[in-house]
Amino acid sequence: MHIFANLRNSLRCQSVVLLPISLIFLLLMPSCLFAQASHAAKVTVPNLAVVSVSSGVVSLAINGTGVVAGVDPMTVTSQATTLSWGANTSTAKIAVKTSLALQKYTLTVQAININGVPTSTGISAPVVTLTTTSQDFMTGIGLKRGTCTLLYTGIAPASKGTGTDTHTTITFTITN
Repeated sequence: MHIFANLRNSLRCQSVVLLPISLIFLLLMPSCLFAQASHAAKVTVPNLAVVSVSSGVVSLAINGTGVVAGVDPMTVTSQATTLSWGANTSTAKIAVKTSLALQKYTLTVQAININGVPTSTGISAPVVTLTTTSQDFMTGIGLKRGTCTLLYTGIAPASKGTGTDTHTTITFTITN
C-alpha cells in the first residue's frame, strides 16, 4: 500500500509541474500548427479596341428598279450590314476607307440606328464618301461598346455609263 501512496504523491507532484507546462505548450502550439503566406496581384488593362462588320459583301445594283426616268444621278442603298465596336479609351473614334483608288461611281456610307452601352453612343459623320484616305466615320465612341446599321449608297450618274466598281476592302479602324 505504501508503494501506491508514494506513486500517488509522485503523480500529484508531477501534475503540479506538468500542468502549467502543458498549458504553456498548448497556448504556443497553434502558432506552430498554422502557417500563412502572402503575395501581390496586379491587373493591367491596356488600350482596347475591337471592331467587326456583320457581312462580308455588300451588293448594290442599279438595275432600273426604283430608278426614276430622267433623274440623274441614279442611286441605290443597302442596310444589310451592321458594325459593332468596343473601346476603353475616352478619345476613341472610328475611321473608314476603301481599297479602290480609281472609282467610276460614288459609294457613301453612313451610321444609322446607333445603339451603345452606355446610352451616349458617339456622333456619326453625316455621310462619308469612301476614298483611299481614312476619314472620321464616328467620333466620341470611347469607353463603351455599340452597334449601328451601315447605310451604303451607290451613286451613278447616267453620263458614267455601265460598269462595276469593286471595293475589295472597306476598312473600319478604331483610333485614339
